[in-house]
Amino acid sequence: MESADRTEAAEKPHDHDWPKKFTVDGLKESFWRDPDPENTAVLTADLIREYHYEVGRMIRPFQEKHLNSASYDLTLGPRCLVDGEEEILSERKPILRIEPGSIALAPSREVLFIPHWLVATFNLKSQYIFKGLLMGIGPQIDPGYMGVLTCPLHNISCEPIDLHFCEPFAKLDFIRTTWGATVDLTGVHTEDALYERAERKELTGYKGNRMILWPREENFRPPLVTGRKPAGVKGSLGDLKKQVKEFGKKLDWGFVGGALLAITTIAAVVGVGALAVVYTDGRVGDTRDDAVQAARTEVKSELQELGQPQQVSGVGGGRARDKAPLAAGRPLR
Repeated sequence: MESADRTEAAEKPHDHDWPKKFTVDGLKESFWRDPDPENTAVLTADLIREYHYEVGRMIRPFQEKHLNSASYDLTLGPRCLVDGEEEILSERKPILRIEPGSIALAPSREVLFIPHWLVATFNLKSQYIFKGLLMGIGPQIDPGYMGVLTCPLHNISCEPIDLHFCEPFAKLDFIRTTWGATVDLTGVHTEDALYERAERKELTGYKGNRMILWPREENFRPPLVTGRKPAGVKGSLGDLKKQVKEFGKKLDWGFVGGALLAITTIAAVVGVGALAVVYTDGRVGDTRDDAVQAARTEVKSELQELGQPQQVSGVGGGRARDKAPLAAGRPLR
């Protein structure tokens, strides 16, 4: 099994054959029968490694260098979406760039086989959180799940954030459940037998209560990035650019005032949106003014390209009372 991990890790995935279709033939009985039911703690590195091989390789490929003290690093797969547009990564194009305000769908390279007695959670590595990248879902992986993970990411900072192909960007934690201590597995020697018993409603746990299993038909689903493009997976900044350029094309110099008013309105909307997503832990965007200034700069840049006057008075304002924090309860103007 260790040689299989080394072989898979050495082969960089390609978008045309990723993710590979793994079978469950290599899984062992420990995949559904807890080998150590008295221990219900978070797994440390030694147990993550031990149980990986105990169940028949639960992380594929598994690489020792991605083990942490009590977690395992997930690396970036080859097919991603940024603002609804597909991005294919490879050794020649290894960087996924997420622009400010953009939303990306980033899949894991690894295929996971979560044992029926474990639950996994995942989150971004802290280095990306501190830069202003947020993950947009409740990160729990149910026992019995098989497949890759797709992570929705939102760049709420004012700078581009880069992720790297086959390099760590998220991490997995593993927590043991009460499965081993409560579930009656008498006579269950295959996973098929486990599901057959569950379908008959004869799989019982604590005080004879019926157990519920992860639906097997949900396993090995194609990542979100390989199917139909999700509707509305876009950031607001790209839309702003398109709208400003459209105004520029339609601009009649006899109605400059009206056009500037429309652009100012768009800028004001973006400014308000920026206020709603400022990351205020002291590392990314300490004040309301930072977000407002970013919106003003973006609109002025678009106006420069169009050769238009650069007054963008509708974003940020110049009066002191307009700079009061939102927490003060002052209405936006």
